[in-house]
Amino acid sequence: MLFLMTTCILPILFMVIFGILTFLNVRQIRNRVGPQEDRTRNDQLRFNDRQLIRMLLTQVTITTLLAIPYCCVRMFSTFGLTFLKLQFSPQDRAIYNLFWYSTRTLYYTNCVIGFYVYTLSSSKFNAEFKRCTRYGFKKILTATGLVKCLSMRTHQSLTNGSQIDGNIRSLKATEATNRNPVALKQRIIAGTTNV
Repeated sequence: MLFLMTTCILPILFMVIFGILTFLNVRQIRNRVGPQEDRTRNDQLRFNDRQLIRMLLTQVTITTLLAIPYCCVRMFSTFGLTFLKLQFSPQDRAIYNLFWYSTRTLYYTNCVIGFYVYTLSSSKFNAEFKRCTRYGFKKILTATGLVKCLSMRTHQSLTNGSQIDGNIRSLKATEATNRNPVALKQRIIAGTTNV
């Protein structure tokens, strides 16, 4: 019974409670900090908050969905087999074992699921992961001398990857600025853009 509480019910309960508290804290901070004059900065903060909340909700949902079947099978095992002393036929035992092992396998994937949740639901985490992976490949290929065996295009993407990412970021920032009428008006007055 103690195992059931500590491995099934408490993690889900704590994750839901702290998820709700994090969500409320993000909303409270956003309301407490007044609007700044830099609209793009406000948009970026809102975007970061939405990404954090999306990652948190995804993590809580997936953890709950993976843990509930294991909790149900574990509760049946605890109450049905231990307290009520239910007896199974060989066929029923095989079905029970199938459910037991499959739900247990799903439950233990919770340990590694966070990486995939963050990679798939957060563009910032995804971009940082790509940058780190590219840097790691570049170091390994340079250290082993295999960089000479790569095609020119692959070699350029490994060496100039950070410049490409920087160019993409600056294009996105320019696009966001062009959608902001105040910033566009200031750029027109300064003569830095063509309309």
